[in-house]
Amino acid sequence: MLIVEHIATGHGTAPSLDQRRQVTTLLRARRELAIPSIVTLYCAPEAGSLASSLLITGTDLDVIRRSSLDPWDDPDCVTQIESWGRPVVIVFGRCTEASLTFTVLGALERGYDVYLVADAIVWPSDQLERIHLMRMQQAGAVPISARQLVLEILRDWSDPEVREQVNRIFNQTTTE
Repeated sequence: MLIVEHIATGHGTAPSLDQRRQVTTLLRARRELAIPSIVTLYCAPEAGSLASSLLITGTDLDVIRRSSLDPWDDPDCVTQIESWGRPVVIVFGRCTEASLTFTVLGALERGYDVYLVADAIVWPSDQLERIHLMRMQQAGAVPISARQLVLEILRDWSDPEVREQVNRIFNQTTTE
């Protein structure tokens, strides 16, 4: 299952073109492979509009707004994630010193295997990226790139259907 973790504060680091591409790859894979997904969104009082705060707009993802920095404190979020009955959580989004880290650590505490798509996360700084990746990795999260994640899911390239899925995910020219 895919959790897109965001925080809307009305300020922060904008995603790079490469980060946008990685998010697009993940969203294509989500659609192509029918991966259950949600956006969990912490909305600070000073936040602007939802669309301006997200890396992803115009998608069919469910958005769960919450008032706590930790999505595991929100019953709607927990209910949705648990309803999927999947043992693996894939996380990416806008990193803060709390929100994304809480998402990952909470999933690990609940027994999920967590993949952290590091190249699809908007980090406030290089230093914070190193610190948070190290903390989450030491807790048990597996850092991975968007491309590697898709390639690990779609391993059997001898199957023509799998090759076609890979082509649709990586070679699509339209934007999400």
